[in-house]
Amino acid sequence: MAQWFCSAITALFGSMAYAVDRVNRTGFDESNWLPVKGWAYSGGDYTIVVRGDRFMIAERAKLGSLDELDRLLGNQQSAR
Repeated sequence: MAQWFCSAITALFGSMAYAVDRVNRTGFDESNWLPVKGWAYSGGDYTIVVRGDRFMIAERAKLGSLDELDRLLGNQQSAR
């Protein structure tokens, strides 16, 4: 269930990035939002961090910071 949720949100951000990229090509801005590489959400009791095809969900009360969770996720990818 969590995998489907994270995939759906990533697809939504990809669509939004594509729309912003299209606006940028009309001369609005030089930045590029594509490809979407990751995202994070923190609210309620939980925090979610997604990077590429991996995600982590943590209890906010047990987490020091989003940076800590991002580091843990990055270490998992480099250990592969």
